[in-house]
Amino acid sequence: MVASILLVITSTYAQRKVEFTIVVEDNSGVKIPIILGVDDRATDSLDSNLGEQFLPPFHPPAPSAIHAVVLVENQFCNKSYRRILNQNKFSLEYTIKVNHYSERNAPFFFTWEYPFPEYIDSAKIMDGLGGVLYSFPLDSTKKSILITNEGLVKYNLVLWYNLPPVSVYENEQEPKNENISIEYNKESGELIVSSKEKCLIQIYNSLANKLWAGDLNVGYESIKITSFASGVYFVIITDPIGTITTKRFMISR
Repeated sequence: MVASILLVITSTYAQRKVEFTIVVEDNSGVKIPIILGVDDRATDSLDSNLGEQFLPPFHPPAPSAIHAVVLVENQFCNKSYRRILNQNKFSLEYTIKVNHYSERNAPFFFTWEYPFPEYIDSAKIMDGLGGVLYSFPLDSTKKSILITNEGLVKYNLVLWYNLPPVSVYENEQEPKNENISIEYNKESGELIVSSKEKCLIQIYNSLANKLWAGDLNVGYESIKITSFASGVYFVIITDPIGTITTKRFMISR
């Protein structure tokens, strides 16, 4: 029964994704978009399924002499998504590299759109020296920054994210068992399982991986789920005579 439920619901998995685009351009009119953000599916390496791909060394697009990339594991890429942290408010820093002044012989611009995409509170770009020479907030007061320094090739973009609180949506998969109740406490981030009889509690994700298991005597059990990523999960409760109560819930951050 457990396997069949998990297979049926797999397609309802929800993903979170936020992206921000900063553009590098010069007076030739060529614009090089650099896409940065977060995604539930992202890893710390190249994610080809998210459209990330390593690029060869700098080859400026004609007729421009400017080129820019984001660094992912010291490799060149045109976009980079990071893991979403286990908190609602956090910041991440991305490294952008431009080709040397000797190749372009001209200053360049960072440009951006405002207002920012949803869930991005603010942004700042600094030079790779930690903001010693350049440190600009990206906001509505300006839409571009002219970079004239001839020696700098690395810049750090900091994005501050403010994701909505975790929401848990529940759905009964079996006739309700009056001896068992399952509730979600938003403040503590815990599932509260109460039972009038001894039972076995198991939690699975939508890929049928067991994430938690434990025995519950009469009373209640608090199960911390703040580390769970967004997606569909199943609480499977088995009483002493083998009756199974299943509740599906979805976490959306």
